[in-house]
Formats: sequence, structure tokens, C-alpha cells
Amino acid sequence: MHPKNQQTQSHAGVRPKGASVLYSESKAALNHMTKLLAFNLSPHIRVNAIVLGLIRQ
Repeated sequence: MHPKNQQTQSHAGVRPKGASVLYSESKAALNHMTKLLAFNLSPHIRVNAIVLGLIRQ
């Protein structure tokens, strides 16, 4: 069994909208950090992210 790192992130880091520049910027940085961790720690540690957002029907 491998160690795991799972993060919950915001959709604002993927598609920023509105006037909250600092919030979107910090969420984009978390998304990027997760990708870097996954690249650098694999295959010993699994890194996943769940990006929350609205679902259009």
C-alpha cells in the first residue's frame, strides 16, 4: 500500500471569474503545487486532487 495525498480544491483555480483575483490566484497555485507533487513523488506517493465546481444540466 502506497502513502496517499488527497486535496480538495476550488474550480476558481481552473476558471477564475469575478473580482476575487487573490482567491483565484491562490487556488491556481494549489493546483500547480498538486501537479508538481504528483510528478516529483510518484510512484512512491499517490497525489490526487478533487476540484469542486458546479455541474451544468
